[in-house]
Amino acid sequence: MDLPQEIELWHVIPMIRKLLVLDLKTQDLRQKEIASLLHITESAVSQYLKDKRAHTCTIKIPKDVQQAISDSAKAIRESGGAERIVVNKINSLSNLFKEKRLICKIHMKKDADLKDCNVCYE
Repeated sequence: MDLPQEIELWHVIPMIRKLLVLDLKTQDLRQKEIASLLHITESAVSQYLKDKRAHTCTIKIPKDVQQAISDSAKAIRESGGAERIVVNKINSLSNLFKEKRLICKIHMKKDADLKDCNVCYE
């Protein structure tokens, strides 16, 4: 059994990074620029784009969360990748995944016994 914190570390944060990479790529940025903005390696960007990273436990992302991701990518780009902004935006998106219970959907895909779980919200 994985703890919710493990789900966040191994699935949610990589998914958020991947979604930010994909959004920044639509802005015609090169992989090197995206890597610099997000403080990750160019190879990580390449793996996100080729669906070799953060491809497990995929879920449907609601439109409001997609908009938050797009807004975050814009803020990160406008800040020039300021570390404080990157950390803030990823943290805010992670909190949004919890608020919208998207983390639960991922966790339930990993562990079918959690079908009616509400432990994080009790």
